[in-house]
Order: sequence, then structure tokens, then C-alpha cells
Amino acid sequence: MGETFRMVVAVRNVSDATSESATLRFYRSTDSTITTSDELIDSGSVSALGTSETAYLYSDARAPSTPGTYYYGACVVSAGGSDSADNCSPALTIIAGRPDLVLDPLTVSPVSPETGSEVELRIDALHNQGNSWSGFTTLRYYLSADAAITSADKELAYDLMAPMAPSTSDDIGTVTLQAPPSPGTYYYGACVDAVGEEADTDNNCSVASVTVRLPDLLVLTPTVSDGTPIAGARFTLHATVVNRGSSRSQPTSLVYYRSTDETITTDDTWLGSGQVSSLDPHEVAHKSPTLTAPSAAGTYYYGVCIRVGADDYCTESVKVTAGDAQPPPFVLRTECFVFHEQHFVRFTVTARVPLTSLAVSTYMVEGRTNTRHLVRRVEVGDLAADQSYSKLTSRLFFSHMRRHLTTCTAGVEGYASVRPGFEPPATTVPDPRPQTPADQPPAEPDPIYPTSQDTFQLYLDLQDTTITGGGDYGQYLSCGAGIGTPCPWQDHISWWSSLPSDLQRCAFRSTTCAFPIPEYLRSRD
Repeated sequence: MGETFRMVVAVRNVSDATSESATLRFYRSTDSTITTSDELIDSGSVSALGTSETAYLYSDARAPSTPGTYYYGACVVSAGGSDSADNCSPALTIIAGRPDLVLDPLTVSPVSPETGSEVELRIDALHNQGNSWSGFTTLRYYLSADAAITSADKELAYDLMAPMAPSTSDDIGTVTLQAPPSPGTYYYGACVDAVGEEADTDNNCSVASVTVRLPDLLVLTPTVSDGTPIAGARFTLHATVVNRGSSRSQPTSLVYYRSTDETITTDDTWLGSGQVSSLDPHEVAHKSPTLTAPSAAGTYYYGVCIRVGADDYCTESVKVTAGDAQPPPFVLRTECFVFHEQHFVRFTVTARVPLTSLAVSTYMVEGRTNTRHLVRRVEVGDLAADQSYSKLTSRLFFSHMRRHLTTCTAGVEGYASVRPGFEPPATTVPDPRPQTPADQPPAEPDPIYPTSQDTFQLYLDLQDTTITGGGDYGQYLSCGAGIGTPCPWQDHISWWSSLPSDLQRCAFRSTTCAFPIPEYLRSRD
């Protein structure tokens, strides 16, 4: 309706003589008979025509804005033709109509999807059931909380549609979307934008409802590695997630809580969370966070909540009874120093009660990252009550690491004692031979340096030192395989300083080395 169209009329002289000039008038009629009494819409001049000569004239007319059937024609006026009855043309029928777009019913599969899962929307075709061409338009997909789909609803996708002739169809097909993240009833709508002069716009939408349900993710009741830890001790909480559904689940998260009663809720004490990736049907995921028991003894309850969208669903609880902290059955002390690019860690362990099969590991610790580096593991064996065991361990570290080692530590079956380490003075260590008068007791040696009760380690694999005899040099110090009597001198540091540099290097790269013993040590027991 209201569109412009062109009428072309042929005027022919069928007489035996040349015609006079005339006027061609264009008319619109409400019936199929065109006469000069109809509505005049245009006119044009026709020059004189010879016998059997034809002239062509045209007029651009506009269809009425009111729907209906109309008739258009033309008449030659003031012509001197021999027969005036055929001076008007037959009628041209024009139907002034409107397009009317309508969609096939919308279908959604599945009709009960899981939260966040894929859904498929399908429309077979778009039809123009009007009697006029439609213009370009857009097909839009919406999600709504009710069945009344409007442009104010959430738009999910769209598709451009070409003009359509009257009584034709255009295939649509399917579009894949994602179900909402929360359970409930929702409505998907497919709507085609209205085109100009459309006859009916109330049939431009098609709606289908879905019931979104929670995914079939089951979180089993958690378990713990230790149900009766001491207060402040660490333990592991084990949680298992199972996808019992028939489709792949969306990623979600687990949240860990501690409660003072058996019911776990999101109002309880939050302990942390863990991500659970998408799970295939029947796939299982395990999460094992490490937790710390409260510092106060008592009974507590731990549980797990799974987060789906904005909602949390919590498991039953597992009981944990934290007991009073008990002191370790031993006392462990450490001290450390650096000498000649080698780190020394000395430990002393004292048993409070009889202990068996003890082992002590010593470490140097990086101050930046708190990373421990093993120095040596020592098999202590059995200790009686109040019995002590002391040993000096050492290790050579590369230069790029040495500057970061600021702390030493030692551990016995999970217990540790730590103290800051430090560098010894850069000055030369005094001669350890007695310098005090005979009637005065010698001064106590600095506790950070090795004494005659220690075993001096010289090289990376930390073998014990022993004294042997023989050879061209008389008495020697031999770095053996960990057997023999510990070296009985008071201060190894001065002795080490007295060694030639080539022998010092030998001590760090060999499994067995022999060194001359300084004169002042030969006379010592």
C-alpha cells in the first residue's frame, strides 16, 4: 500500500489516414470498466500518428493507502479516430495489500535442562501470509520470566531476514543457547520485528517454556584424615563430587565450612573454597584441602557446600574433636653458621621419655620463600629419658643460593625447632690451643663452633672424620666412609685454615682425602 508503480500504454492508429494529435489520460476506477468519468490521475500528449503507427506513454502511479482492489486504465481524448468506442484501454487490476509475517511454533529441547547447560531452540519457518511484499527485518530470541515476550526482555541472539513475497516462506532452523544459571521456570521467545504497513503484528512472536533444574551433582558427606587431632594441628578434609546426570555439568565451586553444631550452613565459619571443572556423566572429582584444627580444644563439625549459580547446597557434617595440645616427647635445638662457603647445622635432641628409632633431618632455609634445603639426615636410634644426642652436619651450597640461606631448622618425625642463622665474624679465628694460665680453667668455647664432641664434615656427602696413622707424613686425617673414632681436637676451624688450598679443594670433591695434621694437634689426645 502506498507504493509507486508504473503504467505503460500503447496508442496505435489503426485507420487508413494519419491521426490528429491527442491527449492520453490515465484513470483509476472502482470497477473494471475504464471511462472518462473515472478518477483522473495523470495525462500525456500523443502526437499525430501515421497509419498503423504506435506511440508509447507511461505514468508513475501510487497505490492507495487503503487496502482493496483497484482498476487502472487510459483513454485517448480529442482524437479524430473513426471509432471512439475503443479509445479507452482495458482495466489493469491492482490489489493494494499489506505484508503479514507469522512464525511457526517455537520448540525447546530439552524441556527440563540443567542450570547452565545447552538448550536448542527451533523454528521451522517464517511466513508472509499477507498480500504484499515485506521489507528487511530481524528475528530476535529472548529470555523472559513470563509468557509475555517484549523488547524489554533479555535478548539472547538475532538473525537478519530478507524481504519476502506474499504467500511465501523462509526456513529458519535451530539456534543453541545456554540455560539460566538458577533453577526455575523460564520462557524463550522468538519475535520478528514488524515491517512497514504490516497487517497484523500480534502474531510476530512465538513462545515456549522450560523448567530449569539443578544439575545432578552430588557431594558426598566429607571425611577427614584425623578425627581427633590435637588443637592447632593440621588435617585433611576429603570431599567427593559425582555427576549423576546424563549431560556434562558446568564448572562450579565447593565451599568448606566449620560449625559448632551438626548443621552446615553458609553462616558457619568459612574455611576456603575449591573449583570443580565440568564433569562428564558419571564422572567423579575429588578435593582434599588441608585445614587447621582450632586452637581451643573441643568438638567441631566440618562440611562442604556446592555453589550452583547464586545458591549453595550443603552436605551433612563430619565430626572432629580437637584435643589439648601435648608437648612433643623431646626437645630439639639447632644452631647454624657458615665457614669457607659451607653451611653447618648443629642439632641437639633430648628425650623427655624413652624413644626409639629416631631420625633427625637438618635443613637450611631460604628467607625469601621459606623453602627448606636438606643438609643431612642422621639416624639417631634409641634414646633413654633425659638422654641427649648432638651432631654437627654440613653441606656446600652453590653461590647463587648461599646468599639467600638465612635460617636453619631440624625436624624429628614431624616436629621442628628453628632459629635464625648468622655468618661468623670475618676475622681470623684465634688459635684454639690453651692461652690461659695453668691455674685457671680454660674458657668455654663459643657454642656455635664445633667442639671435641662433634664430628667434622668436610665435603658434600658428609662423611665422618677419623684419625689414622702411617704413610710418608706420619699421622694423617682420613675422610673415610663414616666409620672410626671422631676426631679428638678442640677446634677444627683453625685446623682447616692451616690447610693448603689444594687440599681444601680435595676435601670437597673426593670421597677419601688425606691431610697432614698440624703440629699442635699431633700432641693432643
